Amino acid sequence: MKVLSNKILTLFFIQSFFINYSQFTNVSNQIKSFVISKNYDNKDVFNLNESIEFSFDELDEERKNYYYTIDHFDYNWKLSNVQKSYYIDGFDEIKIKNISYSFNTLQSYTSYKFSIPNDKIKIKETGNYKISIYNSFGDKVLEKRFTIINNKLPVQIDVSRTKDLESYQTNQKIRLNVLCKNCREYYNNNSEIKIIIRKNDNWNDFVLIENPKFLTSNGAVYDDIIFKGGNEFYNFDISEIRSNYYRIKNWTISDLYEANLIIDKFDSREIYNYNPDINGNFVIETSNQIKSINELDYVKVNFQFENKNLNGNNEVYLLGMFNNYNLDNNYKLDYDHNKQLFSGSFLFKQGFYNYKYALKSTLLDNELEILDNDFWETENLYSVFIYFKKNNEMFFRVVGFNSTSSIF
Repeated sequence: MKVLSNKILTLFFIQSFFINYSQFTNVSNQIKSFVISKNYDNKDVFNLNESIEFSFDELDEERKNYYYTIDHFDYNWKLSNVQKSYYIDGFDEIKIKNISYSFNTLQSYTSYKFSIPNDKIKIKETGNYKISIYNSFGDKVLEKRFTIINNKLPVQIDVSRTKDLESYQTNQKIRLNVLCKNCREYYNNNSEIKIIIRKNDNWNDFVLIENPKFLTSNGAVYDDIIFKGGNEFYNFDISEIRSNYYRIKNWTISDLYEANLIIDKFDSREIYNYNPDINGNFVIETSNQIKSINELDYVKVNFQFENKNLNGNNEVYLLGMFNNYNLDNNYKLDYDHNKQLFSGSFLFKQGFYNYKYALKSTLLDNELEILDNDFWETENLYSVFIYFKKNNEMFFRVVGFNSTSSIF
């Protein structure tokens, strides 16, 4: 799947070859591993009043002051035009006080952690949110999106192969059935209902649907929603230092541990090959016996990417959930004219990671192209968000959510 255009039809957005990407990146390459989770399960969708844990590292032994703020957003990720007291109880700009330090690691770092709700703040409404981290100078250094839900409207998701002959080999089709006993409570002239379908937890890759195909006595049906299949993610496993897991060629050590990956090669003639992944996500972990997560080390991972259609005039980036799928200059690859491939070295905390390569558009601002083939068989994670607002209300709430994998 490559992108969605801005032109909307009666039912859904038309798709093209590019994805809009967020321009925000970490201002410092020293800040790593920003995770939102519950019980170390990296995720970004939570029930109302559920405990949410936030953590990040700074590659520095010096303790610093960081603060966080929370903002509510509409279905289209525009800031809700409402005072914060409508959706949070408590204070804003809260100082992070849970700070710890790495030990027994080659790379020193400081870990910052906090959770909500806490005695300073509580979220009291569903919807889209951004958590922003600021330093003591008021500079934003990190941000992350997450969504709070209340499943009033169950939704069934069916993923199938498209029947269109021109895209039969590359595309997937989605059909939704929103279950509601009294659908007119939601589908009427006095309210708005919007549905977002997101692919692989990537907020740069989604479809907005404004109208159902038809209503039934107990539901609303949305049909013929098309995504390009894409391909399975590349991955690497550095959960155990010096273990040659899948796709690691070898290890070296200097000032840090280094993992050299085998060369990733793009071939437009490639046929589909199932390769289990975690749909762009990452998991920070180790199978070794350690006493604390602060004993996990950072590894310099060396990437090489060969694409005969590209050269040094192209800008290629590494992306995945680890950097919010953004074209981040901290993850830009360099072109090696001698080897005629792109290469880059980046730090990752011990764990398992999915990633892809992306090409920055030379024609359109803030656009990227995923450098991959499309197959209808690809296993993707599709998440459905149902947003609802009455005409006399000031912001959208999330009244339904579900997700499913396209396993054929």
